[in-house]
Amino acid sequence: MKALRTKVRAQALPSALLLMTAALASACSDPESSGGEVMVVVTTDMAVPTDFDRLTWSVTLDGDTEPIRQGTVELEGNADFPATLAIAAGPKATEPVTIRIEGRSRDIQDLVRVTREATLRIPEAGTAKLAMPLSWLCSDANLPTPCDEGQTCKAGTCADAAVLDSSLPTYEPLTPRECADVVECFAEITFGWLPARDAETGDCTIEGRVGDDANVNVVLAIDNERVGNYGFCGPLNECHVILPREDGPEGWQLSSTAEGTPVIKLPGALCQGAAAQNIRGVDLLGIKPGCPNYERETPLCPPPADTCLSAEICPSPWGDAWPGFACSGPVAPLDVNPGVQGCWHPELAPGQPWTAVNGRWCCTTGQEPSEDELLIDDMSGGPQIKLAPPEGQVAGVWWTSLGEGSGPLSPAPYPSLFTYRTFDPPIEPANGPEITSAACLSSPGFLGYVAMLGFYFGEEKVTHERTPWDLSEYTGISFWGWAAEPFPDASLSIEVEFPNADTNWSDPDAACYTPVDRSKRCDNFQADVALTGQWKQYFVRWDELHQSFEDWNPPQYKPPGGFDRTTVNSTIFTVHGASRDIASQPFDFCVAHVSFTR
Repeated sequence: MKALRTKVRAQALPSALLLMTAALASACSDPESSGGEVMVVVTTDMAVPTDFDRLTWSVTLDGDTEPIRQGTVELEGNADFPATLAIAAGPKATEPVTIRIEGRSRDIQDLVRVTREATLRIPEAGTAKLAMPLSWLCSDANLPTPCDEGQTCKAGTCADAAVLDSSLPTYEPLTPRECADVVECFAEITFGWLPARDAETGDCTIEGRVGDDANVNVVLAIDNERVGNYGFCGPLNECHVILPREDGPEGWQLSSTAEGTPVIKLPGALCQGAAAQNIRGVDLLGIKPGCPNYERETPLCPPPADTCLSAEICPSPWGDAWPGFACSGPVAPLDVNPGVQGCWHPELAPGQPWTAVNGRWCCTTGQEPSEDELLIDDMSGGPQIKLAPPEGQVAGVWWTSLGEGSGPLSPAPYPSLFTYRTFDPPIEPANGPEITSAACLSSPGFLGYVAMLGFYFGEEKVTHERTPWDLSEYTGISFWGWAAEPFPDASLSIEVEFPNADTNWSDPDAACYTPVDRSKRCDNFQADVALTGQWKQYFVRWDELHQSFEDWNPPQYKPPGGFDRTTVNSTIFTVHGASRDIASQPFDFCVAHVSFTR
């Protein structure tokens, strides 16, 4: 067992507190402390290290904004729990302290996955025990908005963080226990329910063949199609979080109906709120050797590492070329599925978080190219363009971006998955094709200089580097376009841009690269197009492209041969904004049936 002890003499602290920390081991009292102490016992029902892999703690005096003590513990697995933190008081310590425990994941910019706080006074004598469980019900999946100051999450809902020290039991050294293998127990699932709120008591319950002694374990079947792989994922192609059996609202208890039918009472958050939406149901596991009745301080056996499970999270019309996955740990489908060419995060409901680790992915295994050799995209299937890529490459996909700007944008910027807008009934423009879907971009107003809708022509299959294509056999492109007119009888002005090797400002081999300012004054070749409220076909020819802002592009920055159509990277439809401090006008436009011309 690993132990971390830090001893600070009382006179060194402004409130005469003496802190003693023991992480991942029991702690004994400090002979130099003349007051009592609190032993914080941290437990978790989440999977470590896939749900989180480090523990941070802090102790803050009442009224202060900065902690007087804080630390971080790297975690190897669930065997590192229970973890303990001892806080001992000096002879003059009378002020309350706030203890904060966080479970973090270093793989996602040190993301806080779950927290717990408690505010209390250190007892005058003896060692009190303070349980601070890090519960999945309080994870970022179920509580994306932190609790208000002075509150903490308990069993999925925000509650008062204040704790009466008189209510705390006396601390007893923790007894080592065998870990409970949640995944191994999956095979013993007997039946499952959706929890329901009792009309008379208001309790959240499940009832059925429970038995008078309820000699079972209660586990939550996580809907990993909504939130990714939380908890312990195993052979049933789904993930589980096990609930402890204990008195109080943070575990489950055996109860009964007015008629005497045994029922299991669950935390109320499982009948309402985000947690109720994020589970498929509640399952029961039979008790057997290796699957004991789970209590909070029972360590859990390590979860399987780097698990990718199939998940139905790609839009159903896209077909088998777009499988979905939910993955645990620092792994993505690209790492474990050789047939996958690229992956993106599907959008969740507003307010729900998405992350790369324990993430949800929508991936392409490659779409069949169109039989029409001029067709770039007819918006069928997923957002991969329909060109046949050269050997060793894959066709590019659609994306959106605000550059360095900010604000709402639909579809959401990369790495969120781009989705087409569908029309029912279809659009039937005069002398045009039936339009059932289109690539669209809209915003109620953004801060920044550009909002972009675009696609790459292709990328390397292994490195995923964008590669320029030779488009010299074509004369340009055509597309059908529409825009919501921002003012009566006014068109929406967009730029259709074609970045190529010459205008790559970071490439020293680019024709307009300058070492002084890295050629930021070299803009893409482009054409100006005015979209209106009527669908119509537009044509953009290579020999009509220009670079804007002549004063920004003096001769030494201009490619000597004009637009080089042999090294084209992408096509971008751009709306210009005002600045990073002024919101743009609202806009909404669509393009469809994009093709080359000869």
